[in-house]
Amino acid sequence: MKQWLSDGAFRAILRNASYLGSSKLGGVLLSLIALACAGRALTPVLFGTLAIIQTYAGSVSALVKFQTWQLIVRFGAPALVSEKVDEFLDVTNFSFGLDMASGVVGLIIGIVLLPFLAHWVGIEDQHLYLALLYCTLIPVITAATPVGILRTLDRFDLIAVQQLVTPLLTAIGSVICYLTNTGFAGFVITWYIAELVGDLLLWFFAVQALKNRNLRGALRPALFAPARRIKGAWDFVWTTNIAHSIWSAWGPVSNVIVGGMLGPSA
Repeated sequence: MKQWLSDGAFRAILRNASYLGSSKLGGVLLSLIALACAGRALTPVLFGTLAIIQTYAGSVSALVKFQTWQLIVRFGAPALVSEKVDEFLDVTNFSFGLDMASGVVGLIIGIVLLPFLAHWVGIEDQHLYLALLYCTLIPVITAATPVGILRTLDRFDLIAVQQLVTPLLTAIGSVICYLTNTGFAGFVITWYIAELVGDLLLWFFAVQALKNRNLRGALRPALFAPARRIKGAWDFVWTTNIAHSIWSAWGPVSNVIVGGMLGPSA
């Protein structure tokens, strides 16, 4: 054990794992507070509808999402270590371009399909406008570029902070909604704001980390030009997209399927 702890790489892995693990644990506890408030303030049908609205947006995002953080770690980290700054900028710009393209596609798919699927998944007409509002989060939750940048720059501490912000805001908002009896709309809007603020904070952290390393021009979205200069980039992003989408989409998609087959209460 002493020999392991004397290894710098092992210590870094242990430190970063502790950051992410502790923030995940804190996020779970805060999420329980939000769920408890929503479960007590709403009927089973409305609680299920709230879950379906959230997981519908998550399902669309997971299906169209490219795992661009993996692209940055795979191609950007070696370039940064080798001090090939232009190559690193190509990777981040390509990643940002993929996030924007997939986010727009996901937004269009989510909004266009929802009016046709709403009744089947258990969203009533009076709640459709709130569900459509929540779909505007799809481009934000689809983006993974800031995570890749922070991982590559070894700023797992900032990722850990961000992982606590969204559940913290959700919990605070849910408590307020429960105490003030704002109803279903209050919970949807509160969860929407919490998700939006949390994801935007991640972008803020990424921009600040790039500035601290004097890496300018790392967030200029582009697709084909940088991809031609990164050998194997398209093969990598398509492979990770297909492989990871099946895994990551199963959780939210299964909730939507349950809502469609058994109703929101189930």
